[in-house]
Amino acid sequence: MYSPLNHCWCLVWREICNQLIQLQQTSRNRQKKLIKFLDNYRTFFNVIPDSVVILNQDNEIDWFNKNAQLFLGLKKKKSIGKKITKILSDSALEDLLADSHEEDQIELHSPIDKNKIYSIRIKPYVKGSRLLLARDTSRLYWIDKTRTDFIANVSHELRTPLTVIV
Repeated sequence: MYSPLNHCWCLVWREICNQLIQLQQTSRNRQKKLIKFLDNYRTFFNVIPDSVVILNQDNEIDWFNKNAQLFLGLKKKKSIGKKITKILSDSALEDLLADSHEEDQIELHSPIDKNKIYSIRIKPYVKGSRLLLARDTSRLYWIDKTRTDFIANVSHELRTPLTVIV
């Protein structure tokens, strides 16, 4: 049986359903945009050549990129939630994290390969968290060491004949 009142309620419910469908679609679109933004963010951090580690206010690891896995030996399941000083144990790193280090960066040997040397920096990030950035400076270190050794050898080799002549 048709009643104008029932028809009115049907229109109201139809409008409510349409509004809910629109809200749901808007929410899905926002979610897709956020997922795309997060994917771009992860891609960016995985493309850069440095190791990136996000630390919370307690210096526990929240996230890290692929280079941190490869160069610093971090493991997804084992390292997340652990203090960085338990994995990279070094007093200079502890000083850097406590802001009591004189310089804004330190040099550390890789826990995976002792021939690799990394320049470590700590930078503020969002809401009390910080970024630990590690750059491979092994090549510069070994070039500088070779230069120093060369100069020492040349100096020694020149001193010997000069001593004989004098």
